[in-house]
Amino acid sequence: MRKRKYFTKIWICSKHFADEAFTKPLQEHLLGYSPIRTRKIHPDAIPTLHLHAVPPLTSNENVLAETMPLPVSNEVSMDVEQTPASSSIEEQTPASSSTEEQTAASSSTEEQTPAKYKAKYIAGYVAFRFKSTDKTLGIETRQLETTGDQDWLQVISRGKCMYPSDKLLQCARIMNIEFAKYHGSSLNKENLIFQNLAKIIEPQLKIKILREALLCLIRTRTYIRLREMNRAIAIANHRQKRRKMSKFTNKKPVY
Repeated sequence: MRKRKYFTKIWICSKHFADEAFTKPLQEHLLGYSPIRTRKIHPDAIPTLHLHAVPPLTSNENVLAETMPLPVSNEVSMDVEQTPASSSIEEQTPASSSTEEQTAASSSTEEQTPAKYKAKYIAGYVAFRFKSTDKTLGIETRQLETTGDQDWLQVISRGKCMYPSDKLLQCARIMNIEFAKYHGSSLNKENLIFQNLAKIIEPQLKIKILREALLCLIRTRTYIRLREMNRAIAIANHRQKRRKMSKFTNKKPVY
C-alpha cells in the first residue's frame, strides 16, 4: 500500500512578505498589473516585514511552543515540508569562475543574437513539418554529435527537435531580410502576400527547396509578426484605459 506524504499547513498574513516574494502571473507580464487577491507566493519565500521581536524561550516554554499552532489568517497558505539544512555554506554557493571564462562566455553570447535564434527555430519547425517529404531539410538533434559547446537548439531539445540544414538556414535568413523589406514595421495590405513574397525570395536562393516549405517559412514568420502586433495593441489599450480611470479617481496611472 502506498504511503501518503503529509504536509504541515501554515497560515501567514501576506503583509509580512515583500513584493519580490510573490510570483508574477502571465497577466502581469503582458498587461503590467495583477489583482491583489489573485497573487500567489513563492513556496520558498520567507516573511521579512512587520515581524515582532520574540524573547528567548525558557525550558518550559519550549515544550508549549511545539504544541501551540501559529496565528491563523485567511490570506496566504503554504505547504511546508521540513528539510534538513545544508551543513556548510560552500554547498549553497557555487564556485566562482575565472575572468577569462566569463569573458569567453560573454563573447559567445554576443555572437549568437536573438534574430539568429528565431530564424533557426523557425527553420527547424519547417524541417520537422516536411521531414517525410524532404529529408535533406534537417536532422533530429539526437543524431548530432554531443560536444562541449552545444547549440541553443540542442539545449532546449530532448532529441526530437529538428536541426535545420545549411540550405534551409540560408533560405530562412534571406526570407527574414526580404520579409522586413516587404512588410516594414507592420504588415503589407496587398492580396496574396505569401505568394508575392515567395516570388521575391525564390530567385535569390542558390539551392532550391520545396515551394511548400518556403511558404511555410513565410506563414510562420507572418503569424509571429501578427502576434507581436496584437500584444502591442493590447498593452496600449490597457494603458489608455488606466489613464481614463485616473481622471475619475484622481490617481496617477500605473503602467
